[in-house]
Amino acid sequence: MPFTVTPDGHAQADGRRYVTEVHSDGVGEFARLEYLAAVGADTNAIATARNAVLLVSAADNEAEQAIEADAMPALRFQNATQFVARVREFYRDRDKEALALVAVWLRNRIAAGDLTETQVQNAFGFTTPQWNTFKTKMQSLANAYDEVNAAVGE
Repeated sequence: MPFTVTPDGHAQADGRRYVTEVHSDGVGEFARLEYLAAVGADTNAIATARNAVLLVSAADNEAEQAIEADAMPALRFQNATQFVARVREFYRDRDKEALALVAVWLRNRIAAGDLTETQVQNAFGFTTPQWNTFKTKMQSLANAYDEVNAAVGE
């Protein structure tokens, strides 16, 4: 994804300059950073390295927001295969309520037709018997999460 690096203003007394980095994609700007660059710093190399980190962070945020909203996002920072793989990593690395929320999201996206069972099975690397066992556990966890959220006092 493209970025621009622009030196802003005159050199400071110590020779450093303020620099603005603008990171954008086909949709528009997604990050703007301003910093005081060291004398002789290769600001293009700095921006290139930062761009890779920003893209991973943006893809993570895209997945996090989709799970929080219980919706399939319009993918901007990753393709569908990368997105499902990222959700797989979230499922592997989470516990308790956060894990249950991912299970609810997966169950609801499969039910809505946003994802197929085959896509999820492949992302998780499961054989058919493994997938069937996992699916049962995932649905039980999602149902338990729904029950807790629906609980009211008497």
